[in-house]
Amino acid sequence: MSRTGTAKKGRIRSSVIKIYAPAIALTLIGFVVAYQFVEPAPPRTLRIATGAETGAYHRVAMEYRDILARSGINLELVPTSGTVENLRLLVAREPDSPQVAFAQSGVSLEVAAGEKTAVKAGTLGPRDEEEQKAKAEQRGLISLASVFYEPLWLFHREGLELHAPADLRGKRIAIGPEGSGTRMLALQLLADNGIPVDTALDLGGEDILDAFRDSRLDAAFVVAGSQSALVQKLLQFRGLRLISFERADAYILRHRFLSRLTLPQGAIDIIENVPERDTVLLAPAATLVARDDLHPALVDLLLQAAAKVHKRGGTFERSGEFPSPDYLSFPLSADAQRYFESGPPFLQNLLPFWAATLVDRLKVLLLPFFLLLLPLLKLVPAIYSWRIGARIYRWYRDLEEIDERVRAGAPAAEIIADLDRLEEQVREVDVPLSRAHALYDLRLHLAHLRNALARTTTQA
Repeated sequence: MSRTGTAKKGRIRSSVIKIYAPAIALTLIGFVVAYQFVEPAPPRTLRIATGAETGAYHRVAMEYRDILARSGINLELVPTSGTVENLRLLVAREPDSPQVAFAQSGVSLEVAAGEKTAVKAGTLGPRDEEEQKAKAEQRGLISLASVFYEPLWLFHREGLELHAPADLRGKRIAIGPEGSGTRMLALQLLADNGIPVDTALDLGGEDILDAFRDSRLDAAFVVAGSQSALVQKLLQFRGLRLISFERADAYILRHRFLSRLTLPQGAIDIIENVPERDTVLLAPAATLVARDDLHPALVDLLLQAAAKVHKRGGTFERSGEFPSPDYLSFPLSADAQRYFESGPPFLQNLLPFWAATLVDRLKVLLLPFFLLLLPLLKLVPAIYSWRIGARIYRWYRDLEEIDERVRAGAPAAEIIADLDRLEEQVREVDVPLSRAHALYDLRLHLAHLRNALARTTTQA
C-alpha cells in the first residue's frame, strides 16, 4: 500500500475515533457509576451458633454444613449454652461472633440482652409482639424461618397428683439451665399460673435423670424433639408420668408462638404403650435468626439447605411444613419473604452458586449497557455519517455560487482559481467507503462546471 493510502486510512481512523471516543467515555463513566451499586460478593465462611453439641440444633447445623459445602460455603458451628447465648452473640456483633443462630421462638430479646427487668416475664405475650419486633429491628436481628417444632415435655414423679402446670406450686421443679430456651418458657408458664420459682432448680440434660433417681426432683420441664436421647430416657423411666396440657388452647391464645401438638397413645413404644394415653403438648418452634447484614445470597442458600433437611417432616411435622415463615418472634427478613413467595432465585436453579451470585450482583451493570451503550452504538454512526455529509454539502454550496458567477459572466481566471482551490480541498478530505459515492459525485460536478466554463470561454 502506498504512503498516500496509508495516510488516508490513518486520517479516516482518527476521524472515527474522534466521533466514537466521547460515546465510549460516557459509557465507561456510566459503568463506573453503576459499579458503585454492585453488592459485595458473599463471604466464603459463615458462622452459626448452635447450642449444646449433643442437642438438636447442633445436629441439624451439621446437615446444613454438608449442604452448604457443596456450594463452596464453609459453615462454622459455634457450640453455646442455648437460645439466650445465641441471641446475645448476634446482638454483640463482635468480629468473630456468629452471623446466624438457632433460637427457640418466644424468647424475650430483653432476656437475651441481659436486661434484668425482663427476666420475670421470660417470653412474650400477644401485646408485646409488635414491641419485640421493633426492638429486634433496632438491634439488627431478623428471622429467616422456623424449621421444626420443639415440644415442651412436663414430666413428674408417679404418685404426685399433678395434672396441669397449676399443680406445681410448692414442688421441686427443674426449669432448665441458665441461658436455655427451656428455662425461658418454663418461667413464663409458671408465671401464667402464679407459681413462684423459689423451689426451681437450674437443671437440664442428664442431671434431670440423676435428680429423679435420687428423689431430689418432683417435676421437670424439657424442650426437645421426640427423638432426643433425654426425652426417650425420660419416657422410658419407670416411675415418671407425662402431663398433658389440656388447656393448651388457652396458653396459645396468650402466646401465639406456641402450637398444639398431640402425641398419640403408644407413639413412642407401641409394645409398652408409651405414652399410655393421648398427650397434648405445647411447642415453640426452632427458628433461624440472623443479623440484618447477612448477605442476601446466603439467606437463599440457608433456606434451600433448610428445605432439603426439613422437607421430609418428623414426628409432629408434616412433610413440607418447614421451613416456614410462621411462629417467628423477630421480623421476617425481606429476602426470606421473597424466598417463601417466589422460591429460590431462578439463576441458582441453572448455575452453580458462585456463578449465579456473580450474575445477580452484576445485573446492575445492564443499566448503562441498555441506557447508554446500545443507544450510542446506534446513534454514533448516524452522527458520523451526518458529519461527512455536511462537509460534502458545504462544498456544494461553494460549487453553486461558482456556477452562478459563470452564468453572470465573471472573469474566467477568477473562476478557474476558485475551482482549483475547491478541487484541492476535496482531494484532501478522507471519507469511508460508505460515503465515497457522494465525494465522487462532487468531483464529477466540479469537472462538469469546469467543462461548462471552457465552452463558455470558447464561444466568447
